Parts: sequence; C-alpha cells; structure tokens
Amino acid sequence: MEWFNSLDLANQKMIRDLGLIVGSVLTGLALAWFLATLAGVITQERRDEGRLSTWERERRMRLREANAFYRWFESWMRELMPITRRALAPPDDESAESILAAPDEEEAKKKKKQSQYVVMKKLLKTAAMDDWLPEEFLAFKLIESFFIALALVAFLVLTSALLDFSMMNAMIVGIFLGLMLIPLYQLLAMSEVKTRAAKRLAEVKRVMPFAVDLISLMLEAGADFPTGLATFVKEKPGNALADEFAKILSDIEGGGTRVGALQEFEDRMNDPDVTEFIYAMTEGQTLGVPIAKILKEQAGRMRVKRSQWIEAAAGRAEVNIVFPGLVTMLACLLIVITPFGLAALMVDLPKS
Repeated sequence: MEWFNSLDLANQKMIRDLGLIVGSVLTGLALAWFLATLAGVITQERRDEGRLSTWERERRMRLREANAFYRWFESWMRELMPITRRALAPPDDESAESILAAPDEEEAKKKKKQSQYVVMKKLLKTAAMDDWLPEEFLAFKLIESFFIALALVAFLVLTSALLDFSMMNAMIVGIFLGLMLIPLYQLLAMSEVKTRAAKRLAEVKRVMPFAVDLISLMLEAGADFPTGLATFVKEKPGNALADEFAKILSDIEGGGTRVGALQEFEDRMNDPDVTEFIYAMTEGQTLGVPIAKILKEQAGRMRVKRSQWIEAAAGRAEVNIVFPGLVTMLACLLIVITPFGLAALMVDLPKS
C-alpha cells in the first residue's frame, strides 16, 4: 500500500470513489443475476405435468391456488423433495406390527424411523392439510426458512450500517443466527401441524354427539343418511365436523360406497373414539342392523364419552393450574412482605 500512501489526497479520494463504483456495479450485477435466476425458477415451464395422474394435477393446482409461495418456488421444492423424503424415510410397510415383529433392535429402529413418514402423513390429514405430501411440506418450510434467514442477515447488515457498527460482525452474527433458525423453523412447523391437528380433532369430538343425535332424529323421521349429513353441513358451516361430513357426501356422490367414505373419515381423524363409532356403523351395516338404531345407540354412548372427555379436561386443567397458582401466591406474598422488609432496612441503616 506504499504506492497508495505516496499519492496526494485528491488521487487517493479518486481511487476510493472508483473502488466504490466498481464494487457497487459488481454488487448490482450479482443482485440482477440472482433476481434473473429467481424469475427463471418462478416462470419455469412445468414439463412433468403431462406425465402426472389427474388426481396429482388437481392436488398441485389446489396448492398453487391456495399458496402463492408454493406457486413461485414449486420447482425448488421438487429439487429438495428427494432430500426431505430420505430424511423422513418413507416405509415399504406402514403397519405398526412390522415394527414389533422386527428380528433385531437395529431393524426395529429402522422400522420406527420409517413410521415417522406415516405419523406426519396422518397429522397432515387430521389438520385438513391432506393436499400436502410430507416430504413436500418439509421442503416448502425449508425454502421459507431460507428466505427468513436471508431477511434476518439483510436486516442486521442494514442496521449495522445505520448505527455505524461493524458490518462484517453483523453479517457473521446474522449468518450464525440464520443457520440456527433453519432447523428451528422446521421444528416449529411440525409443532404447528400437531397443534392444528389436535385442535381440529377436539372440535370434531366436541360436536360429534350433537351431530349423531341430529342425524338419528332425521332418520327416525324418514330421511336417509346422506340427507342427515347434508342437513348438519348446512346447520354448521365452517365447522370441522361439517367439513368432514361434506367430504363423506362428496365421496358417496362421486360413486364411492358409504363404508368406504366412512373409513376414509376414520383414516383422516386417526382417533380411537372415532374409530369405535365408524366400526359400529360399518359392522351394523354389514349385519343388516338399521342405521337409525345404530346411530341412536351411538348417540347415547357419545354423550357418556363427552362427559368423560370433560372430566378428563378438568383433571388436566387442575394439574396445569398448579404452577401459575404458585407463582401468583409468591407474587402476592412478596407484595405483602416487601414494605415491612424495606422498613426494617431503613431502620437498620446508619444515620449520616
């Protein structure tokens, strides 16, 4: 740098300005290349559409219409899906019995890992997100987390420039936080799916006794089973159980059997109480028992189960409220004791 220091101030300033201009041009070109690549990915022609089944094309169309981010970065997701699929290890045999029947511990661990794919698939169905494939959902969240991490790095760099901090340190901290954010975002996404599935299942089980009562009364009045389902769907628009009954009606109207539609509902809910109800319905129909009689018996059982669910929820609430109660008692105790403690300290302090 001796040659630079030997120059006068005017030349040094000119060289600095020239360096800033060149750096700005190179940065602009890199940004333009990135945006052009991004635009090419977004507008890339979907060449595999012709080889897809009708169901797969409709599934993808529903996701594109519902989510603009999916529509823009679908090509990226297709590239990432083999990686996320290997991470989930989809099973050849999805039965839980295959895990128990494994010949050794290593095989059992492998089967248990494979079951993660099945668990996630069932959670997506219960959460009314059954248009998503498990590996597709994880790839989508991976791309989302990448852009959030990128935004975090950009925010820290811009903030450091405005507050006159070291830009390099801000970039290092941003990259470190971004790398931590990516796996954390995946865990949060899975937690969100589990929470959504649990809430939806609780809503279904809460309303189900009333729905069974209504359909039973309508069948006794001379209506048929699809009419009873349609009535409940009209009475409770937007309800989770009404949405499920609408899917059952759609399956029946599409040419499916009543038993098949009910079993699809059972598979989406993946709950023992719903399974018991569906089993009673399908078994009664197989044995020739009138469906009105089956629904009347199930309505009585579900009222009893609903009382049991409420008692179980009250028991859980009683346990969950212990810690907040202790914190509140401690806070009240501090409020009462603190004035006396301060007064005692003031008395003990030496007078100047």
